Amino acid sequence: MSYAEQKVRVYLTAEQLSARVKALGEKITADLRGKPLVVISIMKGGAMFAADLVRHIDLPMEMEYLYARSYSGSKSTGIVEVERIPRLDLKGKNLLLIEDIIDTGLTMDTIKVEMTKLGAERVLLSSMLSKPARRVVEISIDYLGFEIPDEFVVGYGLDYNEDYRNLPYIGIYSET
Repeated sequence: MSYAEQKVRVYLTAEQLSARVKALGEKITADLRGKPLVVISIMKGGAMFAADLVRHIDLPMEMEYLYARSYSGSKSTGIVEVERIPRLDLKGKNLLLIEDIIDTGLTMDTIKVEMTKLGAERVLLSSMLSKPARRVVEISIDYLGFEIPDEFVVGYGLDYNEDYRNLPYIGIYSET
């Protein structure tokens, strides 16, 4: 038994993730019809999803990364820390924020406000997962992978205290 199998039950397989990411990339390409795009991956959790997604987007593209967090262990702190603002000029550009999961909505709401202040013409959001049961701030997700129940999940970039990010699937974590 692997270390992950002791505490993680598979919820979405690698195959399910791959198929959905491809479909999202094709939809983004069709929706923007050749318009240039700035992609900002929200690190660290969004890194794997972003890397896979951009390979399915057929548009001129710039990429940047932003560090933000609001979790400690399996609980939201309610305080959003944005550690790095992008250096790219966003004025008048289409911006796609790529996130691993939207639960309370606080982190993404904070980031969207900041990106709008930097002059982005349009701020779009893609998230692999959405957990609406935990929503504190209503947020519109333009390109969503999957809606999930109120469970703590890991894998495919999502972590528990920095562990389990490397799993190729998304699993439900249990401390027991």
